[in-house]
Amino acid sequence: LGHKADWDAAKKVLSMPDFMEQLVTYDKDNIDPKRIKLLSKYTSMEEFTPEAVGKVSRAAKGLCMWCCAMDVYNRVAKDVE
Repeated sequence: LGHKADWDAAKKVLSMPDFMEQLVTYDKDNIDPKRIKLLSKYTSMEEFTPEAVGKVSRAAKGLCMWCCAMDVYNRVAKDVE
């Protein structure tokens, strides 16, 4: 969503009243390649799966699913182009 990838920034973003709306309306067709590179550091981790994350937190599981979906969408969109 364009914010720093640290815990302080995460707490601020998660507390935004329009956080869910930002996820729903995120421009997935124009994700910055630098952001994809950063995201892939997480999505390539063996333990970064909705199932594994869900054992710790249901809320984090949903965010993990969204992150994985953005990563997959980006790869599929590039293949289609």
